[in-house]
Amino acid sequence: MATLLRTKATGFGLVELMIAMVIGLFLIGGVIQIYATSSADRRVTEGLSRMQENGRFANEFLSRDIRMAGFTNCYQARTANSINIVTGSNAYAHDFSMMVNGYEGGVSTFPSAIAALAGTDAIVVKRGDDSDDYFVDNHNPTSATIHLVQNHDLKKGEILMIADCNKGQVGIFQQSNVNNNNVVSVVVHNTGGSTTPGNCTKKLWGSGTCPAAGTTITTGTYGPESRIMRMVSNAYYIANNAAGVPSLYRKGLTDAGVISSAQELVEGVENMQIEYGVDTDATADGVANQYLKANAVTTAQWQDGRVASVRLKLLLRSIEQSAAKPQQYSYDGQVYDGGTNPLPTDRYLRREFTTTVKLRNLGL
Repeated sequence: MATLLRTKATGFGLVELMIAMVIGLFLIGGVIQIYATSSADRRVTEGLSRMQENGRFANEFLSRDIRMAGFTNCYQARTANSINIVTGSNAYAHDFSMMVNGYEGGVSTFPSAIAALAGTDAIVVKRGDDSDDYFVDNHNPTSATIHLVQNHDLKKGEILMIADCNKGQVGIFQQSNVNNNNVVSVVVHNTGGSTTPGNCTKKLWGSGTCPAAGTTITTGTYGPESRIMRMVSNAYYIANNAAGVPSLYRKGLTDAGVISSAQELVEGVENMQIEYGVDTDATADGVANQYLKANAVTTAQWQDGRVASVRLKLLLRSIEQSAAKPQQYSYDGQVYDGGTNPLPTDRYLRREFTTTVKLRNLGL
């Protein structure tokens, strides 16, 4: 009769358990490494994507406004600027003799309203607001009243422009009447009142800028096909937001004609360097002959529309420190890699965005 041998289950020994644990640790370590690498790659990808998106937004905000600098709805026209330009560092917002001008970081004296980060540039753009305008029915220059075809929503203190392209004439003024209920069809361009900075004269014809316009601003009548639109005066600069992230900011004019509070447009814009394409030909042809920094452009070149284009150089930075170690980058012709220029000590991602904008209404 066959005898059945029974074996006793003894389980795993200590050696087998130790080997299994080591193998398990290797497997877990591999999984953790894969996850960590994947997570780091995801953060970098997200940082790059967001930086790319912010760069496009910043370029769009700036390019769209700069391109329209000096817009009056007329191909060529004389401009009578009746705004009383007061002295002081913030008079820039009402000086419509320069439809575009800039400030060079570290060199120019910035207006107190433009609190830009050290070393960064700023640009100011002025133009008519083409998004909304009103047709003129008749104009009485003696009583300084402009009657429109329809009621308007223009408020007392708003900086306005009237353009008669048939006569090649533009006038810039501050509305001096009250219109709280939007049921008025009359616009008044008188002196006095409680508006700031106010009008130095009720005359709106000819060419020149207050208060030293002399006799170049005269009395004239704008025809029935003239248009009235708001004036835009925007300053763009770089500043830190409440979270300490450098961002692109804008300051414009309120409906009372004073400088508005700062508006954050795009976060993660660390630097802005600007060059201006100046037409230096004896007879202007609207083509830039050289690119200059803002401090090298003369007052006459700003005022005479000799700035034909603007070259923007933006440095975008990721919002979070996404990289595993400090990253080298290039900006404004310089490489920051630890050689001539220092390597960053942080782990932010950075990228340069450069574009050149042709000024459609200047440089002609």
